[in-house]
Amino acid sequence: YFCRKKVKNYFYYLIFFLGLIGIFGVPLFNGYGGVTSDSIHYFRLAERFPNVEWSVFPLGYPAVLRFFHQFIPDYFWAGHLLNAFLYVLIGVFAWVKKFHFKETVILLCTKFFLFSFFNVISEGIYLTLLYFVVYFFYEFFQGKLKGVAFYLPAGVLMALMFTLRYSSLYITLAFALFYLLYYQKGKRFFKNDYFYFLVVSFSGIASYSLFNYFNFGDFAGERFRNKPYLTFFSEDFFRNLVSIFNSFNPVFGIKLSEGITLSKFVVEFFLM
Repeated sequence: YFCRKKVKNYFYYLIFFLGLIGIFGVPLFNGYGGVTSDSIHYFRLAERFPNVEWSVFPLGYPAVLRFFHQFIPDYFWAGHLLNAFLYVLIGVFAWVKKFHFKETVILLCTKFFLFSFFNVISEGIYLTLLYFVVYFFYEFFQGKLKGVAFYLPAGVLMALMFTLRYSSLYITLAFALFYLLYYQKGKRFFKNDYFYFLVVSFSGIASYSLFNYFNFGDFAGERFRNKPYLTFFSEDFFRNLVSIFNSFNPVFGIKLSEGITLSKFVVEFFLM
């Protein structure tokens, strides 16, 4: 029994190591090398940083890319080095802190993390910060963290997530909604650590939004974006529908081909 248990534990270390090899190896066997159209925009922003003239993409990820570019003067390898660093950071942290190491390794093997680490995109560092936010909340609800040790680093992480992807605002709003539901009968409604976490988070988000406004004339790149489609049953509608179902499946992903027709949608829906 103890022998099987020990060998079983080693499998997680092996999987973790193979994942690290995959982060470097898989992009080399892809036709696009893990560099998407978004990656090109990030490279341009990183090269011009801090003299950027538009705010469609927040500046957090280009700034980090520019930092790693100091060690490897090639944005392709700098991006993949960053992904490998983030991957190792999560795994080593979970192992040192004994924070659900096996579950963390499984999490790193899901399509969400692998896709983010195979490609030079902001999702990798974004999910890394979100992982640490989850850690702080886990420790908070376990009663192991409280006061400034909880709400300051957790709030700063949420604010930094906004500098990576504007969509993190919705996650922060979800935290606020949970707070209202969870503490609706509490006597210390505005005097607890969770509330201070929200204050730090929204203060950081507001600060970066004001930075955008005074430098680019908008809060989250809305001045540079195209107008949304007003047609309800458009191609984007079906893509979003499939994306919702994909979020429930952590292993396989179905990506609709370009020029979608009803027959293609039915086939891919059946496969999903």
